[in-house]
Amino acid sequence: VVPNFCGPSYTVQNPYADAEICMNWYVEQMEMPGAKAQYVLNPTPGFETFGTVAQSPCRGLFATGELTNRVFGVFGFKLYEFSSAGTATDRGDVDNDSLPVSFAPNSTAGGQMMVASGGTLYVYDLAANTLTAISALSSVPISQVVYLANRFIALDATASAYYWSDINDGATWSLGQKTVRSTAADPWIAMQVVLGQLWLTGTLTSDVYYPTADPNDPYQPIPGALLEQGCAAAFSLVNVDSTLVWLSQNANGKGMVQRSNGYTPQRISTHAVEFAIEGYERIDDAVAFSYQQQGHSFCVLNFPTAEATWVFDTSTGLWHQRGYWDTSNSEFTRYRAQYACQAFGLNLVGDPETGTIYSLTPESSED
Repeated sequence: VVPNFCGPSYTVQNPYADAEICMNWYVEQMEMPGAKAQYVLNPTPGFETFGTVAQSPCRGLFATGELTNRVFGVFGFKLYEFSSAGTATDRGDVDNDSLPVSFAPNSTAGGQMMVASGGTLYVYDLAANTLTAISALSSVPISQVVYLANRFIALDATASAYYWSDINDGATWSLGQKTVRSTAADPWIAMQVVLGQLWLTGTLTSDVYYPTADPNDPYQPIPGALLEQGCAAAFSLVNVDSTLVWLSQNANGKGMVQRSNGYTPQRISTHAVEFAIEGYERIDDAVAFSYQQQGHSFCVLNFPTAEATWVFDTSTGLWHQRGYWDTSNSEFTRYRAQYACQAFGLNLVGDPETGTIYSLTPESSED
């Protein structure tokens, strides 16, 4: 028996102190006192092909939810819909800037899904299966879109501002329905909705807004909810178990991973994770997604330029690494999953390099 063999990835600046790598395995803690071991190592799930399209790579994946249970993905410049059998249907063309795509649906009464791709905002009619660019915002580069309190909200990629739609109508927008940041000077670069509140992360600080009954100002900042942590990568902000996780930066530096705890950011990265991140040539292109499997909630943080992937397991609070073995160069590259959704009883993920969707399957493990 090797003492302390089961553990997380933890390689620090001084390798003589600790130089552990946990690649494509994760730690599980036994919950019964009579277990033969306190901790075991489980293999990370492998991939089974769910569907493949001609366009590539995957730039976003989204499920409308159990009420309608439809799956959409953007690959290159194409929006596809996937059946439960993995069959793809071309639903239209979108602008392609090679960046991740943002999706948001409204209620079944609205029957719409918004798509932000390549700086353009689109509305997809779920009944008519039509995709239409929002002409009212054609002059505004839209990077992300969410839905909160019967309205869609679209983030301006350059002006630290957001626009809101008419009530339950993603087809109707106006340049006058706009809010510009006034709480701090750094620009908003990302947003997410969690627990009925709108989180807007800037490059150095962040705000939390709440819905109001004022049709001329439907979202307002929560007093005292200005966070002294911003976001280092716009697409690293992700909802994990009704909290937000993101790669952070502020006036003092960058490279920690934070998790929301009320309105107080909580550091969840370790010195080993931060040491690795600090050595990457670029981190502003990091992309995160989350999924749940076998009682574990995982936050997967990909660094495309660095060809590295770090994963946080909320059940243990431990980090491990995942990678794809490049046989030609005999090295691990980043994990071949960068976008995810849950549908048809499967955890579906999109390959950031090809036109393939996989299902994450524990029975087919990566090693």
